Amino acid sequence: MRIAIKLVGIGGQGVVATGLILARSFFEEGYHVLQSQTYGAASRGSLSSASVIVQDEPIMDFSFEIPDLLVLLSKDGVLKNREMIPRTKMTLIDSAFDSLLRPLQQPEDESFQASLLWIPASTLAMEYFENPIMVNMITLGVITYILREKVKKETVVRNIARQWPKWENRNRKGFLLGWKWGLNQNFKEIV
Repeated sequence: MRIAIKLVGIGGQGVVATGLILARSFFEEGYHVLQSQTYGAASRGSLSSASVIVQDEPIMDFSFEIPDLLVLLSKDGVLKNREMIPRTKMTLIDSAFDSLLRPLQQPEDESFQASLLWIPASTLAMEYFENPIMVNMITLGVITYILREKVKKETVVRNIARQWPKWENRNRKGFLLGWKWGLNQNFKEIV
């Protein structure tokens, strides 16, 4: 089993920290894990990404061209990665950016539609927390629900607390909101 995950957002959004939490959680579940990140010179506002490779045996190939799960949480992330969407097993996109892709989609384009899932992360963050910073925790909840056969919800919650002990309660609430949203969706198996 091998899962390649790529998260893309902007600096200050928690994309790199979300990748670290995922990597630690999979490691604690007994998997071999590789995590990497990229970010612009500015700490906030520039494009940033995190990649996580998870395998049940030692990782010998440290790269991937197309992730199994692509997560796009910013306008620039959507624009720079839109060509990759039909080739992923699943792409999660914050529905705040749906206007960037909808004009490019053809109703009959099944390969595009099959891999795409719009998540209302920004809407939920503002509705429940009045703060867009919670997009990453809501999204992490959805990701964890999708991968629930591979990583336990409790393991991820524990690692959220380790990453941000000061905001543990708020972040756990955001994560659980994303988990519950995921529970109400009809996801296909990606691994």
